[in-house]
Amino acid sequence: MTTIAIQGLKGLLTGIRLTELFGQLTLQGLKPDETQEKMLAASVNLRATAKEERLVSFFEDFQQIFVTTSLMPEQIKIFNQLMSSYSELSEYKEYIFDLFFVNALALLGDKAEDYMESPAWEKIEQQTADRGTEALNVFMYLEEVKESDIRATLDDFLEGFVLDEELDYQEDAEVYEEVMANRAWLDLPYAQMIAKTEALEEETAMPALFTPLFCFFKSPEKSAINLMACLQSGGKTERNTAVSAMLQFFYHGEDCIDQRFTAFLD
Repeated sequence: MTTIAIQGLKGLLTGIRLTELFGQLTLQGLKPDETQEKMLAASVNLRATAKEERLVSFFEDFQQIFVTTSLMPEQIKIFNQLMSSYSELSEYKEYIFDLFFVNALALLGDKAEDYMESPAWEKIEQQTADRGTEALNVFMYLEEVKESDIRATLDDFLEGFVLDEELDYQEDAEVYEEVMANRAWLDLPYAQMIAKTEALEEETAMPALFTPLFCFFKSPEKSAINLMACLQSGGKTERNTAVSAMLQFFYHGEDCIDQRFTAFLD
């Protein structure tokens, strides 16, 4: 059942765990590789926390949704019940819904295309119209990138995906207006970039993903550097690290960072 969506969930939960375990470490001023080494050294003496145990339990329960039933309407009901049982993850509910959605379609395999033209799918679209985040668009883009064997970049995402007139399922490009206008922020140091994006995010049409999108596209080909930089750059550290890790794992798979950080979910 391991799909790229499940890998994305593993990334999200790993990002949450990293900030919980190492949030008290003094990481400011360190280079990303120095940050990783300090975290690995500190992890030797760490014991599993109650929060970590809950993350493991959620990871297992999430996958069980798709074992319980193959009917997507029933899966949605179980998903909503599951999220109610893990209220501590409420901040991440809609990101996780995006992963749920992608995973449910992936498991349909060759039947997915026909299913998406059925009356049942129309009902699902109506019921979920206000669910999820713009991460779903990024997932679609990353799947295309993987299939095309090209590298993901913010310019390519905006110019070749968001503004592609042939993709009639795309949201209005105005959603990404602030991203387009401020894409040069990627050239700033992480801390400065995050300070600017977080100051603007609530004024954008995509507040949940605005800053994490910049964090991911800052260095999408260097996952470990990306995540370590998120951890030491301030701001909404847990969210930025978790959502960036979700995108990194979705893009590269769980081997994109030292597996000692992800082993708790094995």
